[in-house]
Amino acid sequence: MFGSRRKIHMLLTRYIRLVAAVVLFVFIVCPTSSSFAQGSPGYKRLAVIPFKNLTGDLDKNWLGEGIADTLSTELGTIQSLILVERIQLAKIMDELRLSQTGFVDESTAVQVGKLVAAKYLLIGSYQMGGAEILINARLVEVESGKIKETARVRGKFDNIFDLQDDIAARVLTWVNTTAGPTEIQRMKAAPDRNIDVFEYLSRARTEFFAGRTDKAEEWVKKTLAANPENPAAVMMMGRIQERRGKHREALTSYNKAAGIYKGKKDENNYAWALNNIGMVYDSRGAYDDALKFYNRSLDISKRIGDEPSIAMTLNNIGVVYWSRGRYDEALKYFHPSLDISRRINDDYGVETALMNIGMVYNSQGRFDEALRYYKQSLEINRRIGDEAGLSLVLGNIGNVYDSQGRFNEALDYYNRSLEISRRIGDEPTVAKTLMSIGTIYAKQGRFDRALEYFKQSLGIAKRIGEEPTVATTLNNMGMVNYSQGRYDEALKFFNQSLEISRRIGDEPGISRTFNNMGMLFDEWGRYGEALKYYNQSLEISRRIGDEPGIARTLSNIGISYAQMGKYFEARRAWAEAITYYERMGDRASAGELRNEMNKLPR
Repeated sequence: MFGSRRKIHMLLTRYIRLVAAVVLFVFIVCPTSSSFAQGSPGYKRLAVIPFKNLTGDLDKNWLGEGIADTLSTELGTIQSLILVERIQLAKIMDELRLSQTGFVDESTAVQVGKLVAAKYLLIGSYQMGGAEILINARLVEVESGKIKETARVRGKFDNIFDLQDDIAARVLTWVNTTAGPTEIQRMKAAPDRNIDVFEYLSRARTEFFAGRTDKAEEWVKKTLAANPENPAAVMMMGRIQERRGKHREALTSYNKAAGIYKGKKDENNYAWALNNIGMVYDSRGAYDDALKFYNRSLDISKRIGDEPSIAMTLNNIGVVYWSRGRYDEALKYFHPSLDISRRINDDYGVETALMNIGMVYNSQGRFDEALRYYKQSLEINRRIGDEAGLSLVLGNIGNVYDSQGRFNEALDYYNRSLEISRRIGDEPTVAKTLMSIGTIYAKQGRFDRALEYFKQSLGIAKRIGEEPTVATTLNNMGMVNYSQGRYDEALKFFNQSLEISRRIGDEPGISRTFNNMGMLFDEWGRYGEALKYYNQSLEISRRIGDEPGIARTLSNIGISYAQMGKYFEARRAWAEAITYYERMGDRASAGELRNEMNKLPR
């Protein structure tokens, strides 16, 4: 009677691309493009690229990051300037593989500028001779690609802050920005003018952007030992903690940074700190808390007229609704994001919105539409040379074919994604893609092959400290053992996964594992214990608003009741599950479950 049982159960956790880490996350009350700030002509968006090291001494590479960071910090205090956030800029440069060479000329500057929707880019270089330093700076107008202004400042290295002040003041003149004495004073006071802190934090950023998290943490700790209230160091520590899946610690750091930035009246960085708090809550499945912080951050973005941030914010709030299974609501955010990104020629925003719209259609089973949007995103990725984005969209096309049961085509796209991720050194995506390939082999019944890929994924995730991926991979290894009838082994993997998910506060992960443990006890015929786990899963899914999770677990609860001969309870659970599936637009699952209901004895 229950031959479709394995289809109703969630066999394996899929790899699906979410836009989270480097973009703004904010809740917008009225998702209609006409309601957003259009970007006052008085506001100018500026990106400061790390300056090139011409000293010949690689140990001085940190100075390029330090100069760029100081100038961004100073100029970010000017009300009429909007500075591109350093993490966002680093990600774009990494995707274009510019971070490997450390060189950005006028032509590549235009490419970077367009991707971050900047009006101007500040680029430059530095040389050292004895105790002196020479800094060259050039302002590039992104639209024309021409150098608008140049400057050269020379002086004692001990006076580097004064030299940077000089460049910042010239930039204000170059971009026709007027700043009063109070703003100039606040600008000069913005960076920490301790030379040791300057070096420590610059080295931390250099290591972090290179993916060397352990080294970055060492330098951040030195920075905080010298100045515990340095907000940039506190924020960097939060990012390190978040990268490692230490969500509670990251929240503490981000909240502290937000408080410091608020006290300094640094709205740009205050908005980013609020976004990062929202992002952590989002990762943990605490969606209501996430939306609260997104909303606060959005108020700032709208007030300063930062349209690229508004567009990315809309994109990511759509992801929250997608996570909750509220697919039509998600599209109300993705489409306005797409409209704004197209209007301001933000290619990165366009390709991301297109990919996320495709993600919604895939979840709804509208596969042709999903592929149409993914392929549009693919074209932009290829045109702008965004290899990391190309890898992700190839993986999502693989997800569509996976959903359709076209496993060989899915494997082809996953392997193409994997090849790119390996080439550019994107280890987090490598780990996730290996997991996706493993799920295909598991669905084909090639369990030993699946476990080979899961073990590779697990090894990378453990090495780079990606605890959410570790937990998911362990969960999937448990499901493979479950599928092979090795239930004791499966339970060991589920418990390991559960321990990590609890430690990092990943509520969706906890819910999925409880659901899978319920399946395990179901197979043992221990239905009372199965229902205990299912109900724990259901309670979490209801609390965080995870509608796919609610539907999945109600389906499994119905199966347990049916096997216990409690047909009234089974029908009640399945009827509610069908309501959720239909609301999400998943007609296939709703129809399958309705057929099972019709088979129950009256």
